[in-house]
This record gives sequence, C-alpha cells and structure tokens, in this order.
Amino acid sequence: MRSEKVKCTLGLTLFVVLVAPQLVAQDRSGANGKQTHYIVKALSTLGGTQGVGEAINERGWVSGAANLKGDATDATQHAALWRDLRITDLGTLGGPSSRVVGGVKNNHGLVAGGSETADPDPLGETVCTTFVAGFSGQPLICLGFIWQDGVMTALPTLGGNNGFALGGVNNRGQIAGFAENSTQDPDCAANPQVPQVLDFEAVIWGPRTGQIQELPPYAGDTVGIAQEINDHGQAVGATGLCSVFSTQITRAVLWQDGSAIDLGNLGSRLFNFAITINERGQVAGAAGVTGDATWHAFFWDKGVMSDLGVLAGDMMSQSNGMNNKGQVVGTSCVDIQFNNCHAFIWQNGVMTDLNDLIPPNSLQGIHLAIANDINDRGEIVGATFTNDGLDGPGFVLFPCDEMHQGLEGCGTWR
Repeated sequence: MRSEKVKCTLGLTLFVVLVAPQLVAQDRSGANGKQTHYIVKALSTLGGTQGVGEAINERGWVSGAANLKGDATDATQHAALWRDLRITDLGTLGGPSSRVVGGVKNNHGLVAGGSETADPDPLGETVCTTFVAGFSGQPLICLGFIWQDGVMTALPTLGGNNGFALGGVNNRGQIAGFAENSTQDPDCAANPQVPQVLDFEAVIWGPRTGQIQELPPYAGDTVGIAQEINDHGQAVGATGLCSVFSTQITRAVLWQDGSAIDLGNLGSRLFNFAITINERGQVAGAAGVTGDATWHAFFWDKGVMSDLGVLAGDMMSQSNGMNNKGQVVGTSCVDIQFNNCHAFIWQNGVMTDLNDLIPPNSLQGIHLAIANDINDRGEIVGATFTNDGLDGPGFVLFPCDEMHQGLEGCGTWR
C-alpha cells in the first residue's frame, strides 16, 4: 500500500521563474541547530497489517487507508478515518477498494477520496489502479467520493465514466481531483499497458452538492489533475498530454482565477507535479532535475522554485505535505521505484530524516518511509516500510514541544 501520490506521473506519481541553485544532499542527522523531536504512534488497521496516513487536519483527524483482515492483496484496502487514533472504515461505493490520497484539510468532517464501484468499465479502463497505488486492477468504474457523518456519496464526472477526488478538501467544502470527459483521445493509448481511452481534466467539486468546475489545462496540454486546494480556491496539480503514461512529461501547475500557471521545473520536463499548497500560496511537490531521469522535492514561493535536494545517498525525493508555517514533509529514496525510502521534514532550509527524531527502538522492524502531511500543530502522518521493504502500518508523529505539554514519552528527549 505504497503512498505515492499520483502513480501516473510520479514514478509510475509558468510564468518564467527563477530556479534556485540545487541544494546538496542533506546529512540524515539533519540541521546544525536544535531539532524538534517526536513521539510516534502506529495507526490501527482494519484487521490487516498495512495502512497509510495521508492527511491530518487541525483537529488531529487522520485520513488515509488500511487493509482488511487477510492482507491477501491490496484489493482489501478501504478508506479510513482516525479520530483520537480510533479507526472508522469509510467503506466503498460498492467495489472492493477505496482510498483517501491527499490533503484533507477540512475541519468540519468532510473527507474525500476515490473508490471502485461494482460496475464494469465499458471501455475496459482501470482508472483507480492506473492513477493510484493499491487498487484491485479490475476494469471497474472508479469514482470520486465525499464522506460525511457515515455516508459516502459519489461525485459527478465531466461526461466520462471515471473520476477521483485526490483528497484535497478545503474548509469551504471544495474538493480537488480529476474527472473524465467524453473525448476518446488516441494519444491516451501510447502505452498499451495502460488501458486509458478518455481524456481526463482537473476539477473542483462543490461547494454545492453536485457542483463540478473544470480547470483548463495549460495551453497546449490536453489533460490535467488537481491534487490539492486551499481556502482561497487556489488549486495545484499537473497537466500534460494523454501520452503522459509513456512519456512522463508533465508540468507542475497552479490554478488561480481559472487559469493554469506553469510553476517551472528543475531542469527537466519529466516528472513535474505540484502536490500541496498552503494558505500563503506556497507550493511544494516534485520536479524533474537536469540530466537525470529522476525528480527532487521542490518548494515554490513568489515565483521561485527551490530544489530541496535529497537525503545523503539517495537519488529521488518528493514533497507531499506542507503547513502554513512552510514546513514541508515528504520522502527521499535510493531510486524512483520507492525503494529504501525515508520520511523527511524540511524546515529552515534543511532536510532531516524523521527517523533520527524519534526515540531509539520506537518501532520494531519498521521505519518511517513516507511522510504525507503536516498540520499547523506540527503533527505528521505517513507510511512505514518494514526492514524487508514491505509496507507496514501508517503512523502519526506528535512533536515534543510547548503545544504538546505532558505528552507521554517526550521525557526521552529531555
């Protein structure tokens, strides 16, 4: 149940900007100054051994997915919500699997994601599996959903069969994602291993029930995906041609006032994706770097894209979540297949391995592999890998700071 954000563009997941000089690889031990340390809690599952925390709001609610009993295949996963570390199974839209993927920032009980239905896709597409890790691979119609007060409701498309709410839900009730239209695009079939037929466009659902707004792709592109949206209605994601499944050429974009702004890259047209945006309009994600078929985490602010580098010895990194303080979390890995990954936090210009900031021997046989989100209280959620490289349970980190006075276990660091 790997938590790569959008699998089709980043590792199968502009106005002209000034690209900051590339940062060198960071020491895993972190910055020269004092670091906040954390207490780690594993997130319960739905009977299986695997899970992932994808988002955490200001109430401390964690959303993501967890496996059901058996762990036979990833097809046993359901979207899940943890409140005070107690898990709720959000169910599905009738199919085998569902998942929350991105930054659910809504503090009023709205959760969004995607689910397989029980209905066969008439064009043989496998949209849930094509775009997001962990689904069944069956040619079933995939739809975005909104969940509130125990009820999961399907979200509309743009006339096609499929869609997916990538989890970005703001406090106005707007949801970011993508939906298919009715255009059968021969460019989609450039990769025969991906059974995609219809074009798909970035959309914002809501705030009214059944409302859907198409976000146009950048000029010259034909498809798009919106990953997250802030309370100002600014959305981020990527656009490209439908041949992205084989070319991997995408552009990281910010939608503002209905127009797509190209955020630039770090020297390569490959693997560019804006993943998260805060209320200050700062953006983070992943961008292709000069000379290599890989990508690095980036931070974008006021027209400048900065390369956050990688942890020492690694090849790839990506930013997955960010708070309003500009703290960025993500993952750094030895390769683009998400092998030997370590969760990081980037702050004050330094990337630090989060495994170095938890008490020794906190986790038995697993390590923090992917950090997916951070709220303004500094609480972090993500996914673990076992020491054998398999997926483990999700996690939440609580910082040992003045906002978490009396937190059991913080005395380890004092």
